[in-house]
Amino acid sequence: MGFAPFGRGAAYALDAGTGAIRWKFETIKEPWRFPLEAGGGGFWNPVSIDGEGRVYGGNSNPAPWGGTPERPNGGVFAGPALYTDSLLVLDAGTGRLVWHDQVTPHDVRDYDFHVTPVLATEEIDGEDVDLVIGAGKAGRVFAWNRETQRRVWEARVGLHLNDTGRLPRDWVTVCPGLYGGVLTSMAYADGRVFVPVVDLCAAGSAIDRIEVDELDVSRGKGRLVALDAGTGRILWQRRLPSPNFGCATVANDVVFTSTFDGTVFAFAADDGRQLWRARMRAGINACPAVAGDLLLVGAGVLPPGGGRTTELVGFGLD
Repeated sequence: MGFAPFGRGAAYALDAGTGAIRWKFETIKEPWRFPLEAGGGGFWNPVSIDGEGRVYGGNSNPAPWGGTPERPNGGVFAGPALYTDSLLVLDAGTGRLVWHDQVTPHDVRDYDFHVTPVLATEEIDGEDVDLVIGAGKAGRVFAWNRETQRRVWEARVGLHLNDTGRLPRDWVTVCPGLYGGVLTSMAYADGRVFVPVVDLCAAGSAIDRIEVDELDVSRGKGRLVALDAGTGRILWQRRLPSPNFGCATVANDVVFTSTFDGTVFAFAADDGRQLWRARMRAGINACPAVAGDLLLVGAGVLPPGGGRTTELVGFGLD
């Protein structure tokens, strides 16, 4: 995978009436040390906006991950590489950076912190606290107090192995890998955060790297994890036989998700009991969506050579 010379992520605000750019915020604080070789910091997903006019977004890793014999362990991007892998809080009117927190400084494992942040209010120690909750490919979920800007809790989900610090020069197994951790959107309801997880490891090295298209994602597994939104404590988790690329969606006290093998799951939000499941005619790497009294699920991942059918299915929620 190539990287654009001088590649620097950015967030834009557009005028809703004309499409004109109202402001731009660059997500990379300093010039790259080797600008023809480095890039990153862009947003994957939509942002969240609170009632105070603040924009909350998580962004991606610096790249290339791994390293080379000449510049091992991310030598092309010196230091922490701000503001990659960060929660970024911007003023919605001006694009000014209000505050930030970098969750993976100098990321050499492709641990994007990209999932759309969840805004919630929880009672903690007898007081209502406004939280922002974010996650990404490092398999870690964080909650911050939106007013004090302090971390409230951190929870690790899924497999973890050789996932912090510098990488060795010899290849090692890293979990989560390039397509592991929290890949897709979380959901929140009634004091619980529902986290879709991919358990898929990959090889890592300080002087080389593998590309995402070299991974066989069908070999991974999945989970759906329910966390207490006030403490980060795991309330329940369900292991799934295929990678969970399908987000979490909540409606009517039921949490839905879907997996790469084409299975849709419905679990009771309070204790994780499986209520039902259905098999689609293609694999799923899209998010289930609720519209009125329907759960809509699209399936479009086809195996090499075909043999399965893409489809959009509506399930009744009554």
